[in-house]
Amino acid sequence: MDEHGPPKDCQVSENAAEGAEATSNDEHKPAKRDTVTVERLKCKEHGQEGSLYCKHDQRIICVLCAVQGEHREHEIITLKEAYLCVRAHILN
Repeated sequence: MDEHGPPKDCQVSENAAEGAEATSNDEHKPAKRDTVTVERLKCKEHGQEGSLYCKHDQRIICVLCAVQGEHREHEIITLKEAYLCVRAHILN
């Protein structure tokens, strides 16, 4: 994959976070106008942070799901790669 472009044949679902719970590190801090709060997705099965994307099931998964779980035989990409796919799709 080219570092600056999306991977070929990328397919990312808008429902990728299904099966994960959103948590925020800044739940009690007031939101500032020019800052962005990033929510971390945690795997419901393992409690790990969702850091990978399963192209087969079109969802965000944790490392344990990718290595030991039901996604171990599937094509897995990083969230950055998935983001680049979505971004390229939206901009085109």
